[in-house]
Amino acid sequence: MKLPLVYRFFFVFLLIGSTGVLAKAQTATTREKAHPKALKDFDAGVQASFAQQDKDAIRYFESALKREPKFADALLELSAVYYDQGNFAEAEKYLERVVQFSGKASTEGLYGLALNEIKQEKYGEAVPHLDRYLKTKNLREDRREAAERFRAEAAFRDMAMKNPVDFDLVRLPEEINSREDSEYLPSFTADENTLVFARNVGGRQEDFFVSYRDDTGSWSPAQPISSLNTDENDAGQTLSADGNLMVFTGCNRKGGAGSCDLYYSTRLADGTWAEPRNMGAPINTKAWESQPSLAPNGNLLFFASRRKEGHGGSDLYASGRTADGGWTEPLNLGPIINTPKDDQSPFFHADGKTLYFMSLGHVGMGGFDLYKTEIGDDNIWTTPQNLGYPINTKNNEGALVVALDGKTAYFATDNESTGIDSIQVGSQRSGSTDLFQFTLPPAARAGVVTYVRAKVVNAETNEPIAAAALFTNAANDKPYLKRRADAEKGEFLAVLPSGKTYALTVEEPGYLFYSDRFAMVEPASAEKPFELLIRLQPIKEEAAPTTVEAKPIVLRNVLFETASADLLAQSTAELDRLKVLLEENATMRIRIQGHTDNVGDESANLSLSTRRAEAVKSYLISNGIDAGRLESKGFGESSPIESNDTDEGRALNRRTEFLVLG
Repeated sequence: MKLPLVYRFFFVFLLIGSTGVLAKAQTATTREKAHPKALKDFDAGVQASFAQQDKDAIRYFESALKREPKFADALLELSAVYYDQGNFAEAEKYLERVVQFSGKASTEGLYGLALNEIKQEKYGEAVPHLDRYLKTKNLREDRREAAERFRAEAAFRDMAMKNPVDFDLVRLPEEINSREDSEYLPSFTADENTLVFARNVGGRQEDFFVSYRDDTGSWSPAQPISSLNTDENDAGQTLSADGNLMVFTGCNRKGGAGSCDLYYSTRLADGTWAEPRNMGAPINTKAWESQPSLAPNGNLLFFASRRKEGHGGSDLYASGRTADGGWTEPLNLGPIINTPKDDQSPFFHADGKTLYFMSLGHVGMGGFDLYKTEIGDDNIWTTPQNLGYPINTKNNEGALVVALDGKTAYFATDNESTGIDSIQVGSQRSGSTDLFQFTLPPAARAGVVTYVRAKVVNAETNEPIAAAALFTNAANDKPYLKRRADAEKGEFLAVLPSGKTYALTVEEPGYLFYSDRFAMVEPASAEKPFELLIRLQPIKEEAAPTTVEAKPIVLRNVLFETASADLLAQSTAELDRLKVLLEENATMRIRIQGHTDNVGDESANLSLSTRRAEAVKSYLISNGIDAGRLESKGFGESSPIESNDTDEGRALNRRTEFLVLG
């Protein structure tokens, strides 16, 4: 396809510059010195070129060069015609003749030569030519900026192709990738057992499809999500960690704010999805909003938008969830990430700091490239890092998602655009664009994350309970995420980034609360999540009979100074929760019980456990609980719940608990 005429003018203008510059070339032939017949052919060639009659233009310029082999203007015009045709090797050949005149390269000839070398992926040759061009005195600022951009891209591509990253693509099975259609834009639940993606059905429209992985690792045949698909294009979605919430892009829907808006839907007990709801302002505007990515705690939403206040093209934005369930005014992620060109497809990893996205504006291999950035404790993003070649190629790459292990990545690509010689495939060739899996190189990986999968039941009947779970950052007592177990199974799932300690409380009216603590200071393991069976004890009326023996409730988040009965500040939230329980159940009497591991003297351990139990009792009394409702007792090392042969077992044995007496 021919380039627009205005582009041809621009390219020739860049190459020719001024004839005065070329006239100074001692061995070049200028218009003033050219043979009249050569000049006549040259002018005819220019007219044919402007009329996009390329064959005639080439014939005239070649005729002029037969008479005047060093006719610089003809060489430059001829190279522009070949550039216009995409014949960059021929264009390069004529430009190389220009830059050799008098042993000193023509300034604009160097620029054009570098552009043609870049088009042929001769990046190592283009860099020194651009370096020489940039040394030109009084170079126009717009040309300098363009040359610096090309120079940076050529240098990066040369380095990247000489140092390729390991890249071993594995196509997902034919249960997911169809033979005829294209699949792209994948989204996974935290356990990677549910996959939702977009499929271009028959080249007519995009629909949502879902596939499930069983215990053997096999995927079910993908099925359309009928309750969400419409006659319009449906694509670009993000799943909550547990798969019960989907935020997605809907275009041209009735009542939408703009051409494309963000919508949300919740998964129903029967596996279908509720009627989608527009997310409304301030998320949606009259502009284009698309490609959402929901943080695993559900409190942060990233997306792409073409709002007027952006940096140009599409920009990336983030919005936080408010206390009432709404969303804050979206914040542009700023010039470190956003460029004057398109920046799209954000994916915020569950480690809570790593963002992957695709961009046309950052230095890369060409087209949309994939990048990684991290947000620091100062809330400033690091300079985006290109994921490298051949993950990125001269074609478009995008819509990357990364599993909890921080290294397993999924994206869509066409075989011909991968930049590698072979791809592991199944027995059948799939559609033009398929979903693939690969392992990220070490420098491109996110932090390792694990998750808690819990089931909450009645301790007496084993019936599921739709209890509320709260994970708190133990370092600052700030809530990290809230979950509610589903009513049908009593289950919930929560993703926990490593490097922090989390306090967990599970509560439901009419039951004693449950507490736990997860110290994620050691590297987490996505392959070994925390599996919890939480048995909530019903609160009995004073005379209610029961055949179930009451068990003590461990207060995992009541902590003491080492070898001391002095309560740590982190204990306050849990102790206050116990105080509220006693206030809401005015006749309840409890005994505070202290325990230690078996390290040290037995009598000293008994004394320590007794003093710790008394410290909790004193806290409750000082906060308004009647002393007559409270007892305290230390058991020392006499009642372990785990083996004292391991650090983990000893940590569990060092505990404070309460037992309901009536």
